[in-house]
Amino acid sequence: MNLLLKNKQAIVSFGFLPLVATMIGIHFFPVNATLLVGFMVSLLAIAYNIVCLKGLNFFLLQGTISIALCAVIRITTGTTLIPRGCLVQTLEVLMAIAAFVHVIVPQVYEKFLKRFNLNTFSTYILESQMLIVLSMIHLVVSLVVFRLYSDTLSDFTLHFIVCGIPVIVYLCCLMFNIIGIRIMIQEVKTHPIVRIAPVCNNKLLVKYKEICIEGQIKKVWDIPLEAMFTHRPKDLECYVNQLTKVYLHTYLKPRFCLSHDSKTSFNCNQTVLLYILPLTSEEQIEEPTCKFLSFEEINRQMQNGVDFCCTLKNELTHLEMAGKLWQEFS
Repeated sequence: MNLLLKNKQAIVSFGFLPLVATMIGIHFFPVNATLLVGFMVSLLAIAYNIVCLKGLNFFLLQGTISIALCAVIRITTGTTLIPRGCLVQTLEVLMAIAAFVHVIVPQVYEKFLKRFNLNTFSTYILESQMLIVLSMIHLVVSLVVFRLYSDTLSDFTLHFIVCGIPVIVYLCCLMFNIIGIRIMIQEVKTHPIVRIAPVCNNKLLVKYKEICIEGQIKKVWDIPLEAMFTHRPKDLECYVNQLTKVYLHTYLKPRFCLSHDSKTSFNCNQTVLLYILPLTSEEQIEEPTCKFLSFEEINRQMQNGVDFCCTLKNELTHLEMAGKLWQEFS
């Protein structure tokens, strides 16, 4: 539970909560007032996302837009466009449409975030697909029940099928999201991370890349190659050689340097297997997005406040020693 709380930013279905509260409140309070309160709560949640997390939850954004649309339509037209008893279904349909559009063209949301320099922890594709499936099942079942059994079922049962099940749908999405994150955390804890650091003439090859730190995407300098090892232990050497060949375009064999524990993006300790790739010249690796920096230059930049990966900071001394030893005895 403690790990789940630390990784609450990964449970993207929390974005459904203002919408769920609005759906429930509609049945107990005046509709227009409930929609306005739900909209204000959603805006506050969006403000918290932007200011504190430097991101924007997709479901929170779409829920806010859906609530705003229903509020405007209900206040301006009354029950003409959205009849009594159909408000919850309208919100459900709007959310399903938004999820379907996102699954088809996810780059629209990504461009929107980049335009405003916002981060995201998830692509929301899997969660959107689950929402679409559950919502479509509910809408189809509702149509069948109303067409075939509307005369035999009680008003309470029909009302629950139409207005109660959508709340259960969103709570199911939240539950599946929590279970998925829990399973992912267990997988992360059992599989080591392989990191390969090319070293040449007391210089380290580094790359400016995006990593997730406490739910936020930050750009830092780090070694260029990192991957999770999920195969059998005896396949480790072949896996490391294959990684080097595919991503660094060289047939040189990395040498094992260090095994240590480090916190991952899910705030849990994970074993890190550090390898060095000794090079005789910088031209042996041609990576336009990377550059060689001397260890002295790296230490100087870190003192000047340049962002380097925390894992690299812990490994730097060992990499420098291994690089010097290899240079002396090779």
